[in-house]
Amino acid sequence: MLQNLLVGTIVGVAAAYAAWALVPGTTRLGLARRLGAWGREPGRPTWIERLTGAIERAAGQRHGGCSGCSSVPPAKPPSRERPGR
Repeated sequence: MLQNLLVGTIVGVAAAYAAWALVPGTTRLGLARRLGAWGREPGRPTWIERLTGAIERAAGQRHGGCSGCSSVPPAKPPSRERPGR
């Protein structure tokens, strides 16, 4: 009985991780932000707040990390001119 519960838990966690890793980055970041907002609501236990915050930070790092940082200059569009002209 305990063995079946343990195997089921491991398979469930592995399936959730695989689904999370295969979701497009923008969708994953949006889901992580919503999860983080849910975890910061008043009345939530501290461990849920820490866990959802960690998930939100990890999703942000995989998506480019510092996209909201003001010290990062905006990306320049590629030049259409040929070099040397």
